[in-house]
Amino acid sequence: MTSKLVYMKNFCLITCMIIAVTSFGQEVFHLKKIGEGGITLDKAWKFHPGDDPAWSNPVYDDSNWENINPTLELHHLPQVREAEIGWFRLKMEVDSSLADERVTMISSILGAAEIYLNGQLIYKFGNVSKEYKKEQTRFFSNHLFSLKLGPHRVQVIAVRYSFNKKNFYLKFTNDRPIVGLKLKESNEALADHIKEDEFDSTLRSIQSSFYLPLGFLLLFLFLSFRLQREYLYSGIFCFCMFAAIIVHISALSEPTTVSRANYLLLLTQVLYIVGALALINGIYVLYKQKKGWFYYVIVLYSLLIIPSFFISYDDSGLFTACFFPVIDIEFLRLNIQAVRRRRPGAWILLITSLLFAIVIISYVLSAIAEESSLGSFLVVLSYFILGIGLSLFYAGEFARTASSLQTSLTEVKDLSQKMIAKEKEKQQILSAQNETLENQVSERTAELSQSLKDLKETQAQLIQREKMASLGELTAGIAHEIQNPLNFVNNFSEVNKELLEEMKEEIDNGNTTELKAIADDVIYNQEKIAEHGKRADAIVKGMLQHSRSSSGNKEPTDINRLADEYFRLAHHGFRAKDKSFKVTMKTDFDETIGNINIIPQDMGRVVLNLINNAFYVVNEKKRSSNFKTSEDKYEPTVSVNTKKLNGKVEIKVSDNGNGIPQKVLDKIFQPFFTTKPTGQGTGLGLSLAYDIVKAHGGELKVETKEGEGSEFIIQLPVSKIPES
Repeated sequence: MTSKLVYMKNFCLITCMIIAVTSFGQEVFHLKKIGEGGITLDKAWKFHPGDDPAWSNPVYDDSNWENINPTLELHHLPQVREAEIGWFRLKMEVDSSLADERVTMISSILGAAEIYLNGQLIYKFGNVSKEYKKEQTRFFSNHLFSLKLGPHRVQVIAVRYSFNKKNFYLKFTNDRPIVGLKLKESNEALADHIKEDEFDSTLRSIQSSFYLPLGFLLLFLFLSFRLQREYLYSGIFCFCMFAAIIVHISALSEPTTVSRANYLLLLTQVLYIVGALALINGIYVLYKQKKGWFYYVIVLYSLLIIPSFFISYDDSGLFTACFFPVIDIEFLRLNIQAVRRRRPGAWILLITSLLFAIVIISYVLSAIAEESSLGSFLVVLSYFILGIGLSLFYAGEFARTASSLQTSLTEVKDLSQKMIAKEKEKQQILSAQNETLENQVSERTAELSQSLKDLKETQAQLIQREKMASLGELTAGIAHEIQNPLNFVNNFSEVNKELLEEMKEEIDNGNTTELKAIADDVIYNQEKIAEHGKRADAIVKGMLQHSRSSSGNKEPTDINRLADEYFRLAHHGFRAKDKSFKVTMKTDFDETIGNINIIPQDMGRVVLNLINNAFYVVNEKKRSSNFKTSEDKYEPTVSVNTKKLNGKVEIKVSDNGNGIPQKVLDKIFQPFFTTKPTGQGTGLGLSLAYDIVKAHGGELKVETKEGEGSEFIIQLPVSKIPES
């Protein structure tokens, strides 16, 4: 039953297609045989603007559609350009020998296209859409894909096509059909494609690998001999040729959009022009010739080439192609003059210019005759001629230079022998003087060794002094921090003493109710004493843990807690030294940081040093003459912030002091440098802090604005803490 339904469906489809062809009298493409070289589908096409999926249906009536040849360029099909999206249809009468045969379709597409065969989508190029942002155009040339023809006598190829007006496209040399389709036998198409691809790849590889090393060689020679600027110009020429080849390959590499390909091809033309101008400038410098009026004609011509692509669509390629013969005329003239002056090696460049002229003229003729394959070969050949000519010329230059150097070397050897005899006499005199100098050096070395030993001892003492100063400040903070719980213990102890006295009196009076109330108060007070005693014990243990000597081992540490504790300790320590010191303390801790692996004692010293410095600068600003009569205008403020950012933890210590002068900003992390008055600082605090942060794999930076304050930033890497 199912087979009968399929048979009836196919029968109806064939009948409808035959009726569609015979009744409407449309032009049909007759596909009888695919001979050697294939067959191009360039006739009997229809076009209609718009977008309707039903237009892919083989039985759709397209008799009122416009006849068109899609193998033309888009510039010559304004109706397609104006429509932006539309459909092409081609009815083919297929010979019975080709029915159900698998063939290869060679496609050249400029835009976005979907190809349908008998209503079925068989291939897609980019993304077809009338909206520019959704459309994805493609620039394919001779792209192969396999398809199987249907069993019907009349078959329909439909192409859904779009090309938005916002797409950028120009014509450079060869014609580019918007939809070019060609059928070939599969084996023949594949073999030809592989052959062409291998040939093209080989030529491109030779070109790119030829100019790049030559360019580097010439650039190296220019850097070695700066006065010979011809090396620079010739090197620029080689690099431009190499870059042009690479950009051209990139422009035609799949997949690529039309806009991208055209921009890259335009860049290729610019590189060719710059390279040509560099080459001719190099010849002027090489032959020491002044630039005449013809040179400026060449420059003017080069400036008109790029605008020509936007002015004349069809003639711009020919206009560009004629630029190189004009260049070669001047190239040839300069070489002829150099040969007449018997300039060594000029005959090599003369032959090169003659061969280049022959190839370029042939290329222009091929462009006029629209022989694209021959033109491409001639362009490649012109590259080789110039490259080989330059290589042979500079090889001759090197050979002549080497010969000249060999002659000079012989003369130098003769002079050297004479100089050696004189040097022997001088050596005898110098040997005696050297003995005297060695004795003096030995004495000075001993003195310097002793001085260095004394300096190291002094340095060790200063470092110890800095550590003791930090420890003193930390101790003062601990003492101040522990004072509060001790006051609570003392107060509750005195209250308990009074309550126990009252308890004795109530015992004598036999008042049990009052005794219970007093006992409850004593118990409550005792609990408070224990609570604050434990608090004091925790403070002592925690602070001693941070103030003890570093074990050198990293351990998981709550960086927010460490920063907060040392912030408070530094404040208490500073208050212990100066009771009048007042400062606004601000914190902003990122709670998402958690624990990080650091050496807490060492990092605590860093944070403590930075905070103490901040307290010092805001206190000094408060005491300065600018604020003695108007203290309400300035409020000392120190902030400590933490933040997790890009795999790092930042600890920022900010102040609103006077900032750091720019003239000393580069010195603040140097050992023994300090801005404090003599006797108040060793100049080792920031140096030690910098070294500690570096040892943790981090970075210590400072941002400052003179008169407004400073911000020290510690950046530490976040390392994963292993699970216990």
